[in-house]
Amino acid sequence: MKSNGIVKDAVELGELMVDDIKTEVKEKVKKEELKLKVDQFKQEVGQIKDDVKEKVIEKIEQL
Repeated sequence: MKSNGIVKDAVELGELMVDDIKTEVKEKVKKEELKLKVDQFKQEVGQIKDDVKEKVIEKIEQL
């Protein structure tokens, strides 16, 4: 009977560890998604900057 208690405790501990790992993985995924969004935003801003620069140069050359 004592072994049943040990097995139950081991199963409960395993379930807690799995829950902790799931939480950790979810947090890492969220961080990576955020990093990707930030990188994408930086690229878009860079493209806008380049487009504006090109248009300004065109206007200056027309003067």
